[in-house]
Amino acid sequence: MHAVILLLGASGYEGRNHPALFHQSTEVEPIDWLQSGMGPAGTALASCDTGRYMPARIGHGVFMGRSVETVGVNLKRQLATAFFQASSTDNLRLDLPCEYGICCAYHRSGESALGGYDPSRSQYLDPAHSGRDVCMCRVAG
Repeated sequence: MHAVILLLGASGYEGRNHPALFHQSTEVEPIDWLQSGMGPAGTALASCDTGRYMPARIGHGVFMGRSVETVGVNLKRQLATAFFQASSTDNLRLDLPCEYGICCAYHRSGESALGGYDPSRSQYLDPAHSGRDVCMCRVAG
């Protein structure tokens, strides 16, 4: 019995602040802004990890979330990766929001891992809410 108590106590301690379970306030603030600043309309573009978290936190639609809940997840994963790659064309970045009703792009380390493109420096995306190393950009126009 003591072993079970020790095991449960240790597992609770190990899970605390684990990156898969814990989100920094700097990552969460732009997501919370999305709920208050944009309302439920539109779709948010982010990495797969962020896309899984947003609907659970604020109930907002995402371009790509959980694999079993995302229609055409493989294509969308490729398109999101292409969007965040520095080598992609502006045409792709302009067409994707129009075609899929994307209202904003979320950018942090998870999105940086997809490629070197920073939406906050774009001419057609307006930084709407930013924190330390995180930015939520609204599609201009």
